[in-house]
Amino acid sequence: MNILEGLCNTTLTDLLYVSKFIAKVNNEDEINGASFIKAFGFIVFKEQAKKIFSKITDIENLTQYENGKQHVEEVKSSPTIPYSYELEEFIDQLKQFFGDGSIGTFR
Repeated sequence: MNILEGLCNTTLTDLLYVSKFIAKVNNEDEINGASFIKAFGFIVFKEQAKKIFSKITDIENLTQYENGKQHVEEVKSSPTIPYSYELEEFIDQLKQFFGDGSIGTFR
């Protein structure tokens, strides 16, 4: 695998780990919509994902963050944080749609 292949494989699971990192940093008991949307700032979305997530928020004007991959590694082994009730069904739908496919790249 070349370095570009590794960069191009940011998945929904990675986005959820970044959401978990944000919830953990904010001492939240669950991953809520605000944590989930803030995690968008770590990713440059592929066109298909951009179309879907832009229906939720203005992703073009979100604060951009770096080191998303590092944050994923930090929280992979940490205890599970549940999704808020409102977010849980939406996440399930996204998992069915995207599966393990790439949604973009980390900044």
